[in-house]
Amino acid sequence: MKKLGLITAVLMVVAAPALATVNITCTADGNMVTVSYAVVSEPNKVRAFGLDIMVDSPAKINDVNNLNPKYWVYPGSIVIVNGEVNDVGTPVANPYDPCTLPGQTQPGLNSGGITIEMGSLYYPTGDNSPNAPGTSGTLLRFKVCHVFEGCKVTIRENVIRGGVVLTNPALDPVVNSPGYTFVLLPQVPVLGGTVTLQNLTAGKEVGKTVTIEIYNGATLVETLSPVLAAGGTYTATCVTTTPGTYDIKFKASHWLRKKLAGVVLVAGSNALATPSLLNGDVNGSNVIDVTDFGLLRTNFLKTGVGLAGDLNEDNVVDVTDFGILRTNFLKAGD
Repeated sequence: MKKLGLITAVLMVVAAPALATVNITCTADGNMVTVSYAVVSEPNKVRAFGLDIMVDSPAKINDVNNLNPKYWVYPGSIVIVNGEVNDVGTPVANPYDPCTLPGQTQPGLNSGGITIEMGSLYYPTGDNSPNAPGTSGTLLRFKVCHVFEGCKVTIRENVIRGGVVLTNPALDPVVNSPGYTFVLLPQVPVLGGTVTLQNLTAGKEVGKTVTIEIYNGATLVETLSPVLAAGGTYTATCVTTTPGTYDIKFKASHWLRKKLAGVVLVAGSNALATPSLLNGDVNGSNVIDVTDFGLLRTNFLKTGVGLAGDLNEDNVVDVTDFGILRTNFLKAGD
């Protein structure tokens, strides 16, 4: 019977000198998990892998990629016609293989577990062949979905599918595969772009807060408040917004609200169009009217920082500000 090392914490296992050891490890980058292998204290190399890879519910494995090209033979699905390989198949074993009893193979992609079969075949043969796989390296990567906080990954030998086989089949290796838990940040949209605040004195945009509202129809999904950098650039990471199509509204202190309609957001980076906000909404009501004119008139010809009516923010309320308000008088935001 194969010796199976399956533990749920990082544990050093010291094998007897006569036994070969193969370590299987995982690392995560976002929702992509890389599976690596290493043969320890043994000149033999791994000829084939038969592994079960499982994730805790409700997580699912929905893709396998970055396959090690040295392990290009997939015994569970390879098609050989007249002695020639007609189709190398897929490394994910078919759970409905008529030769497999129930429970011997994981359900497959878009479930909580997959069974992997990957073998090497090369010429010239022998561990010293330049075409042989390395004693360590990346075996594959897989993608995890339906997980927003963290997930435990368990990898074990599938002895029915051969387990881990060395080039010397007489050696039955101990396989160490610590359970691995990774923390996965929510796969949410990250917004980025530039906001134009009309008539603002150059450089004054730096440090200014813009309110971003994300709507699904008439329902407000989330409000973000990024701080602008030079040139009006910003980034804002969503918290509750999931990928989809939304209306996104931008508002700043004395500028009218501007809507970007039908914006498709994906998980990760989203470069948005540049909204250009009209100036003159002194009281922030999203309409430029006599109330705004009254506030400007009250402070007309006054100087200072943060004066109501100082629309271009040059620290004086003057005819330039009056001209801005007059140009946009009676206009309303989205």
